Amino acid sequence: MFEVVAFLLGLVGVILGALFLRLSFKSSSSHQGRKPIPGWNRKPADSKVGDLRVALARGSLYDYLWQQHVEGSVPVVSFWWRDQRVVSVCSPQAYKDSECLYNKASLIFGPVFEPLHGCKNIQSLNGAEWKERRKLLQGTLRGQNLRLFIDDFVNIACDLKRKWWHGEPVNLLKEMFLATLKGILDTSLGNIFKDDSEIEELANFYHICKCEMDKCILDVLPPGSPEELKFQRNLKCLQDCLNRMLKARRHGKETKKSLPLLDALLKAGVSDEVVLSDMATYLGGFHTSGYYMTWTLLYLCQHPDVQEKLYKEIEATVGEDRGEKFTAYVLTSTSYLRQVLDEAMRYSTIANFTAYITDQDLMVCGHRIPAGTSVIQAIGVTMKSAAIWECPERFNPDRFSPGLARAKRDREFRPFGTSNLRRCPANQFTYLMVSVYLFILVHGFTLHTVDREEEQMIEGVYGIATAPKDDIFIYVKPRHQV
Repeated sequence: MFEVVAFLLGLVGVILGALFLRLSFKSSSSHQGRKPIPGWNRKPADSKVGDLRVALARGSLYDYLWQQHVEGSVPVVSFWWRDQRVVSVCSPQAYKDSECLYNKASLIFGPVFEPLHGCKNIQSLNGAEWKERRKLLQGTLRGQNLRLFIDDFVNIACDLKRKWWHGEPVNLLKEMFLATLKGILDTSLGNIFKDDSEIEELANFYHICKCEMDKCILDVLPPGSPEELKFQRNLKCLQDCLNRMLKARRHGKETKKSLPLLDALLKAGVSDEVVLSDMATYLGGFHTSGYYMTWTLLYLCQHPDVQEKLYKEIEATVGEDRGEKFTAYVLTSTSYLRQVLDEAMRYSTIANFTAYITDQDLMVCGHRIPAGTSVIQAIGVTMKSAAIWECPERFNPDRFSPGLARAKRDREFRPFGTSNLRRCPANQFTYLMVSVYLFILVHGFTLHTVDREEEQMIEGVYGIATAPKDDIFIYVKPRHQV
């Protein structure tokens, strides 16, 4: 009997020992790679605004993230956004680990977009509501609809070409805002305006509002302040224009056969609040696209060798053809034109960051980020990191050559967002519009700055998109006299 009891006690001991070892191994495995996030345990610099005042002192969120990530060499860091911890990630591996995220971080984007675009805009939606809106609109600015837009873009670019023909100095940002806004109106929202001056006025309403909202990345407009009152005045004018556009389409006064984006919203029967919110959101694409075109043309002025190489490709591949050759060329992603556009996007860091929120714990580069944490993806820092790019401060479209073994077209280069599910819905539209404009202008003119040495010093102002600090004037000379 004693032997049986001893055997049973021994067996229980072995089982308990095995369970202890298994649990210990499991616990060890679950904690393996859970490195502390740099900055996570640090107290905020201020109990109300967190570390934002420190970031503001650096000049911009981009400058602050550049410092925090040590010029891109530290992939994961944490700091305080007002009263909440946030995490910023910055490396191809970090983007891979976080590309499953799709819900936007309202803590960061809410104060920037909702006062201007409304709380029902597609950028502010998350979860099932966002998926439903995405399903409604995702095909309106891509696929076969892109081919419908080409003639509109060509007409706008040719009007610009005729306007520039006499060689007077060109205010680049003003002209690019007008051209990109017309591109969006003519193809997607309806152009009810009688002339360019009215479209320029619309662009100015939005521009003033957006510049004020850019300040809300790190600060909030004080209620009743001159800045807040200025924002409200221009917002009302913008909303009046949007209401006129909506009524014109609904009542048949805007007679263009197809406006895929606005027509999809009207056909779905959603409320006017939703329609107007998304109209404001997509109209606002002219702002970033205008900056993008401005930087690209400036770089071509500053690098005449790149400009000439692009012209020779255009002439050899397409020439005067505006049929299928032209269409195929402006749609392809393997041309030197696309290399120039990608390098301009990288070099200008036109897109600085995006931000999502985790709906469950997430492992990024060995760090555990808790559920409910806002995650900034510092894509602007990645664009200029020497850890990723060779000579990042040099404008070099050849780095994107399809034949180059290290062509950066994967997670190193995600200007429209790193999420697999939620990138900019107008990315293909933007590429097509700027491709057509650049084709027409480079084929028609040689471009150069007023003072090359001075223009090399043009600084960027980092907001949601990177703007030139000062007006840029260029001169153009027709390549072919008529």
